[in-house]
Amino acid sequence: MKKLLVFLLTAVMLFGCCAIFASAANLQFNTGITPDPECGLYKKTVLFVGDSITEGQVEWYKGKNIVGWPGRIIEGNKMAGKNKGVSGASISNCRKTNTVLAQLQAESKTKYDFVIIHGGVNDAWDVAPVGTISEGFDAELDMSTFAGGLETTFKYAKETFKDAQFGYIINFKINRSDVGKLADMSEYFDIAKQICDKWEIPYLDLYNDEDFNNNVLKYKEYTNLYDLIHPSSAGFDVLAPVISDWMKTIPAYYEELNKPEEPSVDVSEVASEAASEAASEAISDLDSEPAIDNEGASNLIIYIVIGAVAGIAIAVAVIIVAKKKK
Repeated sequence: MKKLLVFLLTAVMLFGCCAIFASAANLQFNTGITPDPECGLYKKTVLFVGDSITEGQVEWYKGKNIVGWPGRIIEGNKMAGKNKGVSGASISNCRKTNTVLAQLQAESKTKYDFVIIHGGVNDAWDVAPVGTISEGFDAELDMSTFAGGLETTFKYAKETFKDAQFGYIINFKINRSDVGKLADMSEYFDIAKQICDKWEIPYLDLYNDEDFNNNVLKYKEYTNLYDLIHPSSAGFDVLAPVISDWMKTIPAYYEELNKPEEPSVDVSEVASEAASEAASEAISDLDSEPAIDNEGASNLIIYIVIGAVAGIAIAVAVIIVAKKKK
């Protein structure tokens, strides 16, 4: 009897735990995003890569489909995709093989409409060298620096996911002066923006958005960041619609980027054409000048000769008459 009671109690506890986990995995909540069939994200595929702020491990219990801000964006826009963020991942190789690049490499055989890259916090955490931007697009890149790691990541992404549109997220401010360079990551993100411009990848600059940091995320408080670094569920609720709205602008960025260039105007050619037109007009003006009346000139000469002859004849006649009178 005692064994039967223990068995029944164990069975009840297991059933209760399964019920709790099942209900938690199927939790529905407001993503803060309204599905819009007209927007460029609706029912598209997306890959998110990044660090623990991307991974959203604090919400694992809610089910992988709705974890963190990536899960909310996927759910809110009816997308299909993956959140491959890994806690501790860095852009440089300061965390050895735990890089954002490795996450992309693991998905190299899958096609996506969007690839969103997030990272840099752990590089600042470990005070990784910032590095410099390389010359051109074929230079040897140094993964030991943040700049070299970011260029390597972008280059691999563009060469591997040829049909995708990309985006890079510059992390929000962090109020932790006791950890590496987290309190001032500006040197990392200043060069990140230059690298984005070089590789023609649109970016969302949360770091320099003072209104978002101070009034929305409230990064100096524990309201949305439970340790002033990692977002809580409330923090993900705040981040998701902001990132989603920015992602909706990415298709327009690429449309403008791929627009055929209008033929350039050669200034010297235009000047030459203008000079030719001016010369033509001048010649045309000369042609329109009244021609000299040659016939009128000839008649005038004839009249003068006739007048002279007549004058001489009159003079001779006057002289003859004068002599007769004498």
